[in-house]
Amino acid sequence: MFNLISNKNNKVKLVDSIMGSKKTTEIIKWVDNNPNKKYIFVSPLLSEVDEGGRVHQELNNVTLEVPSTNDVNKSEDLLNMITNGCNIACTHNLYLGMDSRHFYQLSLKDYTVIIDEEVNVINGFSECSKDDLLWLLEKGDIEI
Repeated sequence: MFNLISNKNNKVKLVDSIMGSKKTTEIIKWVDNNPNKKYIFVSPLLSEVDEGGRVHQELNNVTLEVPSTNDVNKSEDLLNMITNGCNIACTHNLYLGMDSRHFYQLSLKDYTVIIDEEVNVINGFSECSKDDLLWLLEKGDIEI
């Protein structure tokens, strides 16, 4: 088991607008204009983030690596990339499969995680009891 490095200064920014309002295009431009940060760009579509996909085509100043199964499975490759501080493009499915090792490495670095489109990340809390949720709230690990 890994301990996450606590950082209470994390920020979540939500961009909400109707389809076709160029949210993804503007986020890609922002990434390209801020090449000194570390990114994980998460998309529901492999065609968006795979080599030669839209995200790669629209970036000039930032190169995103794509986890592969060449030497290990994609999850292990993703872990290696995070550990090495690479900029990464992956799918929602791969992102949702991350475990404590991935999050531990993310907590050591200053990644900006961009999740394009809605992803159901709170699904796991349906298994928690009311007492579990109250305990998490009291500790400050979650807030409403």
